[in-house]
Amino acid sequence: MHDQDVLSDYVDGMLDPERTCGVERHLSVCLHCRAFVQEQREVIARMRSFTLGHQGQHDLAAGLMHMAREVHRECAPIRPQGPATLATSAPAQYASARRSVACAVFAVAGCVGAALVAVQVPVGTTGGTPGQMQRGGSSVVRQLPRASSGSGTEPVADPVVRAAMVRSGGH
Repeated sequence: MHDQDVLSDYVDGMLDPERTCGVERHLSVCLHCRAFVQEQREVIARMRSFTLGHQGQHDLAAGLMHMAREVHRECAPIRPQGPATLATSAPAQYASARRSVACAVFAVAGCVGAALVAVQVPVGTTGGTPGQMQRGGSSVVRQLPRASSGSGTEPVADPVVRAAMVRSGGH
């Protein structure tokens, strides 16, 4: 938002109730605008407490200039009263945070689902035929003779690896 005219109208009480509600929602999350509104209220309070001296207009101009110099000092940031929360009625500039959190939750749920499916997938063969599959987390290691070396047997954990070794001549 950061529209100083709208914020000034808010301080003066010139906005309709719907627009006032929208500005108040924005002020609940925007430190910059909240500081501006507080500064405007302080200026109005100082002007109301200002009394004219006997010199009239000259003192008024000098007094206003003096007050204006005091107001333009560096404003301290306003600290929130409670923990920071993001309501569903927050301004649109904060909608992306909600969307990112939702995407992260769906990504985690997808990873958990993929992990559950991976645990349930058949792992290896138990017997002599490739059609017999075993469920669970343990792998089956089989001993097959190698055609190229005369050393005996070598462990093969996966039927796909075994088939590739047979096609390549045992290497």
